[in-house]
Amino acid sequence: RNNNMTATITYTEFPGPQAHKALQKNEHTIKWAEFCRMVVNVPSYAQKSEQPLIKLATFDCKRTQAHSLRHDANLLQIWGIEGDYDQGIVTLEQAQERLEQAGIRAVLHTSASHRQDAPRWRVLAPLSAAHRPDQRNALMARLNGVLGGILSNESWTLSQAYYLGRVDGVGYEAAVTFDDPDDGAC
Repeated sequence: RNNNMTATITYTEFPGPQAHKALQKNEHTIKWAEFCRMVVNVPSYAQKSEQPLIKLATFDCKRTQAHSLRHDANLLQIWGIEGDYDQGIVTLEQAQERLEQAGIRAVLHTSASHRQDAPRWRVLAPLSAAHRPDQRNALMARLNGVLGGILSNESWTLSQAYYLGRVDGVGYEAAVTFDDPDDGAC
């Protein structure tokens, strides 16, 4: 365990419904262990479009012509990195094992299109401190390398945010690396 690592995460939530328009934002800074509990115990929604979007980053207040706050030029700092996996081969548990073997702190959760025979999941990994947006690609490459080069291309989109929640009638799984969420390196 490395006690020099940050025990908090800062993230932006774009509330649903219509979170994809990113007309509103709420920034949160909470303990990493609390964030992990939130991901494991997410609420259920009738449909994916009602869920909030989250991004492990902070945004300024500049809007696009469509009034969106979520765009690359508006991103201020990254506090973590998010990866998306849609190939349907590697399970959430296998990804968790790879991250633990590399000593990486993270929380993973399935997406609304996940099926047991076609796994689809996301990984959220905190950073030890805020980083500049231009450092994200190198950090994504490191995370992707640990996972075997399997993350989807949209994982590299700077302002890409992801829905978080269960969809009624769709299975949901989540896993935290290590027995203690504060173990592992950021």
